[in-house]
Amino acid sequence: MNTAVKLPAAGRGVVEALARRIADGPHERRPVLLRAAPVWDGPETITIGGNGDTIDVTVRPAATVMAVLDLVDRYDGDGLLIVPTDITESELGETLRAQIHAQRIESIDPWDAIRANAKAEHVDRRLRDRDDRWIAEQLLVYGSEPWKRRTPPRVLAREDVLRRLLGLHLHGDPEAVVDVASMLTWSQVPASLEQWHGLDPELRGHLAGALREVAGQSAAIVTTLADIGEGHDAPAIAVAAEALLSIEDGSTLDRFKQQYFGHHHPEPAALRRFAEAGLAHLQRLGETRPKTAAAAYRRAEELLVIFKAEAAIAESDLFAAGFDARLDTFATALQSAIGKPERAPKAEDAFKRLKEHQLATDRADSIEPAHAALRLLRWLSTDLPEQLPVAGWVDWQIREGGWVDSARAQVRVAETADRPRLGHAYRKVLDKTGERRTHADRRFAARLAAWRYGETEQMLLAENLQERIMRPLADAKGPESAPLLVICDGMSAADATAVGADIIAEGSWVEIGRHDTGREGALATVPSSTVYSRASLLSGRLVSGGQDTERRGFAELWKTRKTAVFHKGDLRAAQTGQIPEALQTALDDRSVVIAVVLNTIDDALDKDDLISRPVWRLAGIDYLRPLLAAASRAARPVVLCSDHGHIRERDNAKSTATGESARWRSGGEARDGEIVLTGPRVLEGERIVAAVDERIRYRTRKAGYHGGASLAEMVIPVQVYAPSPKARAGHWVVYESTTVHQPEWWNHPVRVTEPQTKPKRGKEPAPAAAPLFEEATLGRRVCESETYRAHVKGVRRIPDPAAVTAIIDAAQAAGGVLASAQVGRIAEKPAASVAGYVSQLQRALNIDGTQVLSRQDDGASVRIDLELLRQQFLGGRR
Repeated sequence: MNTAVKLPAAGRGVVEALARRIADGPHERRPVLLRAAPVWDGPETITIGGNGDTIDVTVRPAATVMAVLDLVDRYDGDGLLIVPTDITESELGETLRAQIHAQRIESIDPWDAIRANAKAEHVDRRLRDRDDRWIAEQLLVYGSEPWKRRTPPRVLAREDVLRRLLGLHLHGDPEAVVDVASMLTWSQVPASLEQWHGLDPELRGHLAGALREVAGQSAAIVTTLADIGEGHDAPAIAVAAEALLSIEDGSTLDRFKQQYFGHHHPEPAALRRFAEAGLAHLQRLGETRPKTAAAAYRRAEELLVIFKAEAAIAESDLFAAGFDARLDTFATALQSAIGKPERAPKAEDAFKRLKEHQLATDRADSIEPAHAALRLLRWLSTDLPEQLPVAGWVDWQIREGGWVDSARAQVRVAETADRPRLGHAYRKVLDKTGERRTHADRRFAARLAAWRYGETEQMLLAENLQERIMRPLADAKGPESAPLLVICDGMSAADATAVGADIIAEGSWVEIGRHDTGREGALATVPSSTVYSRASLLSGRLVSGGQDTERRGFAELWKTRKTAVFHKGDLRAAQTGQIPEALQTALDDRSVVIAVVLNTIDDALDKDDLISRPVWRLAGIDYLRPLLAAASRAARPVVLCSDHGHIRERDNAKSTATGESARWRSGGEARDGEIVLTGPRVLEGERIVAAVDERIRYRTRKAGYHGGASLAEMVIPVQVYAPSPKARAGHWVVYESTTVHQPEWWNHPVRVTEPQTKPKRGKEPAPAAAPLFEEATLGRRVCESETYRAHVKGVRRIPDPAAVTAIIDAAQAAGGVLASAQVGRIAEKPAASVAGYVSQLQRALNIDGTQVLSRQDDGASVRIDLELLRQQFLGGRR
């Protein structure tokens, strides 16, 4: 036995490679002696393939010549016998040597064995460096495992070998992607961290170095954190780093680096990539496991507090405290701008920053009232009409006043108990808009009191609404296109803005109307109460009465046409939300003109729970959604309106007198906030006193009231929906977008004209120099490459290049992985079509079966292999 040389042990990889080479060779099978340490800790028998068959390989170590001779004598030729031994050939003797394979002892060449296991032709010379012997040792341990699921490579490339070793050690899969995104996921699996700590420290160092080499320093930061026991906090630490990098506070950032990385700080670019990848990781996690993501954000916030970096928390888009700080900043800017239009841009900027916060999507209860308050601030900068005819005020309520009422309702229900600054700002904006709204109501009421039933050539009234809206629809396509009239009792113009938006969003209807300027409104009767206004609307003439009057009047109005009217009692279906059989039968007969009265809103005015509801939505009105669906199936046009509006209880309403209704009384003189109304449209006596100020009521407290002379009560919103553009009547128009109905200030800041000042002579500012060159992003370079352009010529439904560019750039910033929902947001695709859009992206980016873009997590996220992307479209250029 030669004891001068310490031989390595034969690992399974060496044995497998040697057995495979011999089994595939021409020689007669004999015992094989392998020069190695005479030990074996693998299985007693290994099964391998050879010439299409399987062969059992038995491994028996031998430390002496006698032991070798004994094994050779007992070998019966069944399978293959490999004997690891440290004896030399000179010790064997000629007789024993003649009985073994090739009459020599096989020696270990690790890379030959590795090449054989991988079935490769060549080995990358960079793998043979003396400092990298650990790579060969690890590959010999794993045998053929790293290459079982891939086509044999021609060359064992260094990067590929290292990726496969990292995949096996970190993810248990040689095919696993190894990058900063996958490492962050790895850090959240306790078993992975436990396995990492169980490795030999020297091997951990080698693997960390390999990780830096193939995935960058940003990925290796994760293992650095794992080494100091902070791996589980890697995403939170990344997010904390993102916040610190966004502020100019070098000393805090240095303390942060010292805490986690000691004297070996990562390069700034690597720390930036790590931070961005950590943020992207939590954004993806928020789509599937929001509680886990929220916990990580809270932990990041705690870390920043430990480092006394509260300024970073406030500036960041990521933390709850930062959102709260921005909300307070908005409140200050809002209050400061009330009455001072020149300060409005600061409020606009403060809201923009608030909405840019990552939590804005989940904080709709804060964002929506803030947006509404900003809209009211804009409205305060516009001019209020002084002199309008009654028709003009009705139009103003639909085009502007109803939107003001909607925004006021949103602000009024905002929860500000724990935010006194915000509460004060909201009260101030409500007070100012309330005063202005009262002025509009009083001007309208004064005009209404002086009105003598003129201006009606085009004006819609409760009593002529059917003749001017329903009749043209019924005549448009003959007797088989009878319209459906849906009356939501008590629906105000503010409610109609939200209900209409919901109907359009469902995508089943085309909105049409008589005028290209947008929706219309109709004037309710006086008093603006159900018994008068609804009866007049359904009868087509001024009349008062109950359901019998309405049915009779509806039938008389349509004369020879079949009609049907359905009230509250007629809508009791077997199951809530279903259309009763009698109504469904009438809808199916398209020659029947139908009217349906929905009492949900009117009934709710008696209930206190209405106070917390800003405006009504489609889903909140019983039977409306299934009724619209049934009308769509029957291809019926739909006229949606109310019979009157309502005002809400404001907590400061007071009973000033006793009246026949909550908002009108008979006889007497008008007091402050009231108006005397007379004339042919007054359907209760010859005159009434109607409340104009919304703070007045004549009955006990309820959630809402109607019957008065405010715009919100007197104006009936009217919306018309058709199953297709062809169903419109005469010269009616199709509204392509709901924005046509919205006032300018609803969506855009009000421009405030600033005084012009002449610049001093010789002091005119020089124009800013435009940059000579604009750096092309990775996404732009890919989409402008000849390879991409040539490929997409043959692709059906090519994705928009701007969206593809943005998605690639976002993926690069996120370490290669994006949530599918984020892809949809970038491409501005609805959630239902994101999966189809991802398929389009795959056709555009995956050439000849390559997997540049792949789905992960059951479609919840997508991965873009950035290296493969560069190789395929840019020739590997970075």
